[in-house]
Parts: sequence; structure tokens; C-alpha cells
Amino acid sequence: MTERPGIAEAPLPEPRRAAHWLRPSVTWLLAFVPVTLALEHGGARPPLVFFAAAIAIVPIAAWIVRSTEQLAHYTGDAVGGLLNATFGNAPEL
Repeated sequence: MTERPGIAEAPLPEPRRAAHWLRPSVTWLLAFVPVTLALEHGGARPPLVFFAAAIAIVPIAAWIVRSTEQLAHYTGDAVGGLLNATFGNAPEL
């Protein structure tokens, strides 16, 4: 590369914290867990409690899937398949 006098290299942009929070993720749906508990114990109508609970299950199911995949990575395919078959249906219960 040839250096040209008087031209400084622009610094590389550092990752911003806002960009981290704006990434698509289901983690923000965890806010529905306490909402569901508050609706249930507050005497809300059953359909509201049901829909809040259905939304709250999504990130929990994602965590279960991610954790069983991590365990399968360390334990092997046979044990990983057993873990996935066992815990993969837990959110559906």
C-alpha cells in the first residue's frame, strides 16, 4: 500500500450497545413471564393469562433447545438425541 500524506485512516467503528439490543431475538419476550404471573394472581380473565403465558413460553423453549444443543455438543450424538427427545417437548407440556 502506498501512503498518501495528509490522509489519515478512519478508525474502525466499534460495536455499539444499542446495536446489541436491537438485534432480532426472542429474549425480550421474557418480560411476559412476570406479566403472566401478575395476570394470574391479579384475577385477570383467563384468555389474557393464556395468551401471555403462550408468549412467555417462546424464549423458555429457545433456552431449552439451546442448552440441549450445547450438551449434545459435549456428550455426543446419541446422548444429545436422547436429551433433545426428552427435554425438547418440555415447553409443550
